Amino acid sequence: MNTSPNASLSSTTNTSKINKRTENDGAITVREADQSWVDAIAKLVLPKNMHIADIGCGEGIYTRAFSRLGATSVIGIDSNPNILKDAVEDSEGIGNVEFREGDALNLDLPDQEFDLVHLRSLLHHVNSMQQTIAEACRILKPGGHLLIQDRTPEDVLMPPSRENIRGYFFEHSPKLVRIECENRFTELDLSSAILAHGLKGLVNQKLFEVRNVYPDVSVLEADLRRRRGRSILIHLKNQELEDLIEYICSQVSALGETSITEIDRWSLWYAQKVK
Repeated sequence: MNTSPNASLSSTTNTSKINKRTENDGAITVREADQSWVDAIAKLVLPKNMHIADIGCGEGIYTRAFSRLGATSVIGIDSNPNILKDAVEDSEGIGNVEFREGDALNLDLPDQEFDLVHLRSLLHHVNSMQQTIAEACRILKPGGHLLIQDRTPEDVLMPPSRENIRGYFFEHSPKLVRIECENRFTELDLSSAILAHGLKGLVNQKLFEVRNVYPDVSVLEADLRRRRGRSILIHLKNQELEDLIEYICSQVSALGETSITEIDRWSLWYAQKVK
């Protein structure tokens, strides 16, 4: 699925490809990076002709996005072999993308190899934020770019709405608040850690990223059920999950309209390695 380098992705990319994997409800759609993410990244750094490491790549959503934005090569690293299998399958035919199993705290990658290192929704999963950032800096070339996308406690606790579906997780299941926030870093904590590693030109800003567009509440319901194994919902028992899904669907339905656009709030950090 090689594509010519473009400055943007189609606004419908998150529904444009059907995965070969199946679940109980049949074939599922592969989620791709939305144009809202592309536009935000383009204001910070242009990936064209870069060698990029996507650490904590998950299913390869952003690994593929960097490829489509003209990167020379992109390597996705994740510690979960099952998720990596999905990433490989979903990226079939993209010649400049590679996936490897690895540890963000001890990357099996050469020093000063990459023009851009991307860490998305990773730091709250690792044992040491400092060591993770140090490893990212180690593999960056002088002049290379560090890009971190994560949620602060303030991002997590945004009130629920028809757009902020995740907000209902915490409104309905308060125990998830502690689980979600206990390893989150504040904007100041992460900014200080980045600067402590000698990076310059720090930019910290908010990103409102479209996660998905659901034609109706039944599609949202199916997506929520699929998320369990790869999100904070893994901490809910079966009946707790079903109760939460029923609650979300009732709340969203009460707000009217058929189509639902889910938008996640993130924090972005960008900085450059000087030497």
